[in-house]
Amino acid sequence: MYAITGNKIFNHPAHDTVIIDGDRIYDVTNLSQLTPNIEVKTFDNAYILPGFWDTHVHVVTTGVMMIYPNLKPATCIDDVLSILSMNLHHEPLIAYGLAPHRLREKRYPTTRELDTVSRTQSIIVIREDLHSCVMNTVARKRLGITSPADVLRGEEFEPIWHKIQSSMGDDIIAQAIKLTCNHAINQGVTTICGLFSNLREYEIYDKLKDDLPIDVIPYVQTIDVESIVKLGLPRIGGCILVDGSISSHTAAMDTPYHDSDTCGVLYFTDDELLQFVRKAAETGLQVAMHAIGERAIRQLLNTYKKVPQHRHRIEHAECITDEQIEQVARHGIVLSMQPAFEGVFHNLYVERLGYSKAMNMNPFRKVFDRNIKVGFGSDSPVTNIDPLFGIKCATHHPNPELSISYDEAILGFTEYPAYACFMETEYGKLAPGYVADITVVDMGMNKILAVIKRGQIVLKQEQPA
Repeated sequence: MYAITGNKIFNHPAHDTVIIDGDRIYDVTNLSQLTPNIEVKTFDNAYILPGFWDTHVHVVTTGVMMIYPNLKPATCIDDVLSILSMNLHHEPLIAYGLAPHRLREKRYPTTRELDTVSRTQSIIVIREDLHSCVMNTVARKRLGITSPADVLRGEEFEPIWHKIQSSMGDDIIAQAIKLTCNHAINQGVTTICGLFSNLREYEIYDKLKDDLPIDVIPYVQTIDVESIVKLGLPRIGGCILVDGSISSHTAAMDTPYHDSDTCGVLYFTDDELLQFVRKAAETGLQVAMHAIGERAIRQLLNTYKKVPQHRHRIEHAECITDEQIEQVARHGIVLSMQPAFEGVFHNLYVERLGYSKAMNMNPFRKVFDRNIKVGFGSDSPVTNIDPLFGIKCATHHPNPELSISYDEAILGFTEYPAYACFMETEYGKLAPGYVADITVVDMGMNKILAVIKRGQIVLKQEQPA
């Protein structure tokens, strides 16, 4: 048994100390009330919080971006080509994180430009939203691409993405999972909802899980309900696509994009979606699916309303309307949202959707006002695992009327994600009997000072003497 003490404890304004016994919280009290025999670890200028969660992490892809080239730092096409040229030891060369809207040229590199890097080795460049790509001629031939378009998105991209994921070796997948979990700890995260692209990724994780430094709540992205039931998992999905993304013009909108005549893509018919969701729900599974545009959110809501309720999740919900918020509240549906999108993609929202619509995206205030349990996350690697940045984005929305308080944002990264995973009786709070997952930050909420996982201090930053 030991205690930690700081300046402030979340949701315990009259106390400054947490007592930990084994892997559980024993009590929340004051330093002055401790018995002399209890060891005390003191954190200066410290705010003690429940351990952070991230409700939406592509586990393998996040780690793979630490192995393969990451194009996020690129500021122009020449930067992209230079990064690729320095990584030709990978075969195939798969590069992630391309952000055409942040490049000087405001476009993707062309197939011809990628051919200048290599005419003998496959090169595949994936946009940071994981919804479109470009590749060189060799890769197009090997993958049998017949489309005349350089940029492949929507239904042309998805088969390529599945081939990339299924072609990775077991050793790369295992390494990626470990890298992601270690990175999460450094960002103050003790639990993630981990999205696995296929059953093989999940099976590799399952062999590693007891040695990982954090809890991973697995969501396997398959519509094969029988396989999930056979594994004994209580949930299915995670990021099964109802539509695409805003940046790739594939999120399904009611009206055309501001900068394109498309309205996006729906990947299921109404009947196909209902058949899958009903089968999963009737076997007792929680369903989690990706829906960004208001047209996709409507299709998913209409489906969820027709099946048994198991806290089904809508992932992202960036364009959710007032009417849809009311339906979510009425039917007990959980939202999984990414506050960092407002900090990273707001200018892109304006470009794609126009100023008026962009200023009403991710309406956190409206959602919290309806007492909807919103689990916050990153969609890593789309944005970084970084709850402190996410909290700042949620509390500083570009539209001030949609901002929430710091306490509400903290709930979105702690208590509400636990609820989303049916774990709210043991996780997400600093209370006696709860699992001792604790994140200690500075009082300005700018820095992670320490992370405690199941009672063990797994990260402790040096503090000034």
